[in-house]
Amino acid sequence: MIHLHTLDNGIRIVTEPIENYRSAAFGLWIDAGSADETKENNGIAHVIEHMLFKGTKTKTARQLADEITSIGGNLDAYTTREYTCFSAHTLDIHLHHAIDIIADMVKNSLILEEDLQKELGVILEEIDMYEDDPEELISDLMHQAVWRNQPMGFLISGKKEVVRKFTRRDVLNFMDEYYVGTHMVISVAGRFNEPEIVDVIKKAFGSIPPVKGIASNVDDENTKESLTVDFKAETKAAACAAPVYYQSKVFKQKQLEQMHLSLAFPCIPYDHKDQYVYHIVDSIIGSNQNSRLFQEIREDQGLTYAIYSYSSSFKKCGIFQIYAATNPAQLFQVLNEIKGVFQRLIDHPVTEKELTLTKAQIETELMIAAESTQSRMESNGDALIYHSKIDTLDKILKDIDNISLEDVHQFIKNYILDVMPSICVVGDLTQVNIQAVEKWRLYE
Repeated sequence: MIHLHTLDNGIRIVTEPIENYRSAAFGLWIDAGSADETKENNGIAHVIEHMLFKGTKTKTARQLADEITSIGGNLDAYTTREYTCFSAHTLDIHLHHAIDIIADMVKNSLILEEDLQKELGVILEEIDMYEDDPEELISDLMHQAVWRNQPMGFLISGKKEVVRKFTRRDVLNFMDEYYVGTHMVISVAGRFNEPEIVDVIKKAFGSIPPVKGIASNVDDENTKESLTVDFKAETKAAACAAPVYYQSKVFKQKQLEQMHLSLAFPCIPYDHKDQYVYHIVDSIIGSNQNSRLFQEIREDQGLTYAIYSYSSSFKKCGIFQIYAATNPAQLFQVLNEIKGVFQRLIDHPVTEKELTLTKAQIETELMIAAESTQSRMESNGDALIYHSKIDTLDKILKDIDNISLEDVHQFIKNYILDVMPSICVVGDLTQVNIQAVEKWRLYE
């Protein structure tokens, strides 16, 4: 059974005890990512993610690494456009220790200037690594283009000329603003005693202030527990307007063997009522091996090794993307084959058989994922940080099962058909007819 709590300092907690498991997973979400930055501090959330591993008031970076290793070495962290996450997956007997390690990192990291300057060098190398990865690069270029000059389009890693100038004060200022209770979500799943683990979390994180400049005064007897979050503060999602989407064309010269292509359509946010319909449409069009794009362009034509679609939904916006990598001589042919796939969505709409197969695939993936404490922890945490409620697996499966063919056709009509996508091409542009690509249209 899933339990929801809200501490007096605003930290929201979701717990899912699973008695017959031997592992447990813990995650801390900070409701802040690159979309919360400015041009002057773009990349700072990602820098903080790195710096929290560099030592605390009581432990050196090496001692932290040793403690992480002692519980199985599965402590991870990552930064997205809208949040930063620190998580641990370990045996149930080590769960308390994992919680204490992450709490120590968040509350007591030293952020020494000397350590920061060393780590910035590591991050600059990471930025170069992304630049050398065409799939990462083309995704970043597309986000920058469609949300131009808006925080949603900022690089998660930041630009090198900005990142290399960061100081300790820059890091602390961002942490003071966002590493507070009202911007935190905690998720725990696996084997543990539920009341006990909530008490451990309160003791570990209860001293964190609710907002910048206000000290916390947590009453251990006053934890709210319900199936809906009862915290009254206005959420960041409610306060911010949706970013404006710009239909764009981007061409980047890069000396590569293949030509890399991305198409992007504006689509729905995370909390939209058609989110599960979106997953089904994505799956039918291109996100699995029996999808139309994969079967018709890779399997039947042999024009690409990699071609797939994927959905990206955020708090106030979303985009649906298609990625393909091919020989430069075949780029225009691939574009026209994609056009053919979309034309057949009109001439030969999704069938009941496709819908049934796709539902079965998605439902199977969800049920298999539910057998992982790590997956349950991540799913519950994502749901809570994005829309403050948790749907049970049974409800999700029922909602998917209730999706009709008409729902799928209507979604495709509303968000895919006759929508001119943005286009991004990365590779040796001297080998392709750029003017022809610029004139290409998905729909005539």
